[in-house]
Amino acid sequence: MKFQKYVTEEFCRPDDPMFQHFKKGELPDETWFELKAACDKAEIEFLATPQNPSDLDLLLKVGIPAIKIGSDDFTNLPMLRYCSTDDIALPLILSCGMADLRDVILTLSAINKRRQVAILVCTSQYPCPAEECNIRRITSLRKAFPWVPIGFSDHTVGVHAATIAASLGACIFEGHFTLDRELPGPDHRWCMLPPQLAEWVQAIRDTPIMLGTGKMELSEAEREQRRKYQRRPGHQLRGVG
Repeated sequence: MKFQKYVTEEFCRPDDPMFQHFKKGELPDETWFELKAACDKAEIEFLATPQNPSDLDLLLKVGIPAIKIGSDDFTNLPMLRYCSTDDIALPLILSCGMADLRDVILTLSAINKRRQVAILVCTSQYPCPAEECNIRRITSLRKAFPWVPIGFSDHTVGVHAATIAASLGACIFEGHFTLDRELPGPDHRWCMLPPQLAEWVQAIRDTPIMLGTGKMELSEAEREQRRKYQRRPGHQLRGVG
């Protein structure tokens, strides 16, 4: 489960219309240790996106398995360099919404070459309409950077985009969910509820199973069907569709 770690004053001016909105969602330092403990108790992986170096410093004390960077910081090279210093030996997961291929090249070149990096294809619209998804970017990035795992940060409604991404080889998935769509805030109204989140996860897991191997061979069930029903010269058997 991924949270957002930030200090409002470090990225938003007090006269900004969104200042109070962000301030309401800001958590005190001690709460992050409580969240981590609650996730550990529930056997849920704890993760959080740091907005600034100070946020990452706290999260390192709390304990995180990787560093997730949002699309708004995909080209924030000082932040990326800070995240990939030798003394922070954690993988980086980067969402690339609002980025083009040149941005991806620039970002990867700024990161410590010894650091593990994954990129999530993302469209920074909330929710994202079908015509703006451009999920084939997964294929483009896999060809351009075959050594980089490519995933999908899903801002669409439903399971279709995630299953398409899975079929194209995405290996990391991120989705938004809420416990109540009537909660205040800009995202709750379109986020997945827990039952929909479960359906989304299952659809992703089912995709590679349904794709199969691609080999032209029969399943065991088909072998039995062929024995019973397939028409061959000299035989009059009841057919199936």
